[in-house]
Amino acid sequence: KLHCQRNTVHINMFISFILRSIICFIKDIDITPEVYYSSTIEGVTSFGQAWICKSVYVIFYYVLTANFMWIFVEGLFLHTFVLSTKYNVSRHIYRTFLILGWCVPLLSVIPWVIVRYMFENTLCWNTMDNRFFWIIKGPIMVTCVINLVFFINIIRVLYTKLNAAHTKDPNKY
Repeated sequence: KLHCQRNTVHINMFISFILRSIICFIKDIDITPEVYYSSTIEGVTSFGQAWICKSVYVIFYYVLTANFMWIFVEGLFLHTFVLSTKYNVSRHIYRTFLILGWCVPLLSVIPWVIVRYMFENTLCWNTMDNRFFWIIKGPIMVTCVINLVFFINIIRVLYTKLNAAHTKDPNKY
């Protein structure tokens, strides 16, 4: 059965990988804004095509965050599948997976854009100020840690099932 929920979760994750690859190609085309130095304004201020560069980096960080979120959804799906006695995840949970994968990244990217616009709106947004970049990096690291916990728990459950006293054939799993 090709149109099962598991494959749909995989497809969404692969779409996020494809989008990440495309935006990386676009980002690496050498999007360099025109800049000028002003003696009245301290530092460098951008104008011209800088908004294109900023938009590309906003999309890049959204897709990057969505990419990690879909990896998290894969881990959550597998964790739910292994720990559940039901083999079908309900439609309600699938919709939750879609929201987690595509909408939750907006909860970190939009605040990052606002903070970046208000406090560090210079040049293209390809520079990483550690004060503000944690708005993007924090949720990504949290999903990685939770995925590690999922992985350890899945290994524990599978090991327990393999060594269960009622299991006659350990090769069954």
